[in-house]
Amino acid sequence: MKPDEDYLAELRRQINDDPGLTRRGRYYSVQFSVIEDERVTRFTIEDGSLTRIEVGSGQELPAAFSIASSREHWARFREPRPAPGYQDISAMIDRGYARFSGTLYPWLSNMLYIKGVIDFWRRENSHEA
Repeated sequence: MKPDEDYLAELRRQINDDPGLTRRGRYYSVQFSVIEDERVTRFTIEDGSLTRIEVGSGQELPAAFSIASSREHWARFREPRPAPGYQDISAMIDRGYARFSGTLYPWLSNMLYIKGVIDFWRRENSHEA
């Protein structure tokens, strides 16, 4: 399933219009992916602005790092009141519900920014759960 361009443009607008998020990431540039089974969503950040969102399958979208989990775990993450271990992406990684791969420094150096982007992605995708 490939999301339509309107959905991606709206997600990008919401992320870029969040003043706290853009302030946190103002010097941050990276590409990272969120992987749900075989569906890959790659986010391109340039100086704190989300410039591109691409959706593909498999490992066709290279990135500095990725956070991967199954459709079932992402669905639990998207619940209005997630259970312990699903309420935060770091908790999911710590509990083994999600897997981090790639370069650690870009994740750790701007973790709050990345969590903010993923929270917007979570809300926008909650209808698919």
